[in-house]
Amino acid sequence: MAKAKLRYPEEIPFRLSGFDWIIKFIDIETENFGITDTDKKIIHIYYRDKDDQNVLETLLHELAHATLFDLGTAIFHFDSDKAYDKEENLILLTSPRIFAIIRDNPKLAEFILKRIKEL
Repeated sequence: MAKAKLRYPEEIPFRLSGFDWIIKFIDIETENFGITDTDKKIIHIYYRDKDDQNVLETLLHELAHATLFDLGTAIFHFDSDKAYDKEENLILLTSPRIFAIIRDNPKLAEFILKRIKEL
């Protein structure tokens, strides 16, 4: 008995490192399995005529791209002879995580701001 083909939702919103992202499942024929747009925070998964295992592996593959998009620049575009690059790359690694802490934890952010105002 053949397995029934899984149905995919049109979109799945999710949050990654404090940013709002959308996964779009698209039923078109293409050579691509998926594409991640880090500027628009959208992952496209193309599933027409694709095996369900491949679709799910593609989703994980594209999620890995999304997870590493800001880390890759800091790690792979690094000139160790330039002090500026060292600092800039450290900021590239740190600032998205600080943003995520503040956005994902509004009570913590309120607490910190309140305490700063009291100083």
